[in-house]
Amino acid sequence: MKLNLERLKEKKGFTGIDVVVAVLIILLFVGMLVTAFYNIYKISTEIAFEAEALQYLVSALEYSDKINYEEVTEQNLLDYLANEEIPENYTVTFRIQSYNQIDSTKQDIVKIVTGKIVYQIENKEEFIEISKLKVKE
Repeated sequence: MKLNLERLKEKKGFTGIDVVVAVLIILLFVGMLVTAFYNIYKISTEIAFEAEALQYLVSALEYSDKINYEEVTEQNLLDYLANEEIPENYTVTFRIQSYNQIDSTKQDIVKIVTGKIVYQIENKEEFIEISKLKVKE
């Protein structure tokens, strides 16, 4: 009888609770890893969309520096971007305002060129807007 009691008191192997606790810890760790990877993917996608949008906008504004003052119009900038093959999920608009429209006492030698690009990320609308000055040479 003594031998049977000694065998019962030996604690070799895993119990059911040990296995359950280990599995729960592993599941918790895996869940945290999956969440971290998803967030990294989401942020990198947002950065890629923003970088592409910014590239199109800056390209058009640089083009406005190359052309003559009188040629800087919304339509000319949109025509330039038509050659860039912008994806449909980007909407680009330009607003050209002569400085003398703001202050009628000034000469028409400066234009304010404002470009805005709107795009969708996960049903959320984002936009980038950049303004620059075009000076008559």
